[in-house]
Amino acid sequence: MSPRAAEKLYGVVGKTNSSGEWRADPAQSERLRAKIRKARLARAVPVKVWWRKERERIINGNIKGEAATMYAECLGHSQEWARRYREFWALPDDFSSPAVDDEQRQDKSKGAE
Repeated sequence: MSPRAAEKLYGVVGKTNSSGEWRADPAQSERLRAKIRKARLARAVPVKVWWRKERERIINGNIKGEAATMYAECLGHSQEWARRYREFWALPDDFSSPAVDDEQRQDKSKGAE
């Protein structure tokens, strides 16, 4: 692992010693980690606030890309997973994601050709 990656991924700061070996500096690493924790706390939101915002995104179909595809596929293929997903997000029993609806419309239009 590169020193840059160690710093970015793990908050580990170090330097190369006279033998050419890279060694972590525990004191510098702890200072960096404290700075990282402080930055994370500054942008943190309570879980209830996050949950409400995420639920609104789900209801409004504001999930994009691969996540939307994954949820659509899971909602369409596993009734148990769909039930648990709806239960966790407090969604109506008949909820389906817009991606599922789009996929079903595409399938129906292909069958009509």
